[in-house]
Amino acid sequence: MLLFFHWLTAICSICFILILNDFVFIWLGSEYTLEIEVVAVIVINFYIQNIINPVWIYRETMGLFNQIKYIMIIAAIINIVLSIILGIYWGLAGIIISTALSRLLTTVWYEPRMLFKLKFQQSVWKYWGRQLRYSLVTVIAGALIILSTSFFDLSIIGIILKVIFAVVVSSFVFFLTSYKTEEFLTIKSLIINIIRR
Repeated sequence: MLLFFHWLTAICSICFILILNDFVFIWLGSEYTLEIEVVAVIVINFYIQNIINPVWIYRETMGLFNQIKYIMIIAAIINIVLSIILGIYWGLAGIIISTALSRLLTTVWYEPRMLFKLKFQQSVWKYWGRQLRYSLVTVIAGALIILSTSFFDLSIIGIILKVIFAVVVSSFVFFLTSYKTEEFLTIKSLIINIIRR
């Protein structure tokens, strides 16, 4: 699940960075485009929220609600405080990044630790190793794609080409770094089983 969510989230995140302002520019004009810092923090927030989804799915399925009720309140308080402080200094980017920071300081580290300790009876460090590995793969793929598409035309055709390029290259990078792993082989067998039905 970690590999699947990282792979999908990497594609979406890279596409957002590439085409968000291009699309807004073509649709509404340059006065409505966002600063690159704002786009970056929107993407970071989206990325963090989605790569933690497997933990949230297990938490919901296993009914671990009492164990997280206080951490959710703490996350909300941190989010409000940081939004006020960072909003004053950095404006919209500061408000948006506050959500990501509040998650990183609370649920992102606490929920995996709780899940692995209470339900899996395993160390959480293997989980964090995979999260780090997939995040590095995402950064590498993103850097390659952003540099390679910097000369594409600002047009609908250019947007379509950027999306195609991002999907192909990021999928190739993830495949190249994961095709021998247990996670990839599991996903492959699941897809084959679905096709055969």
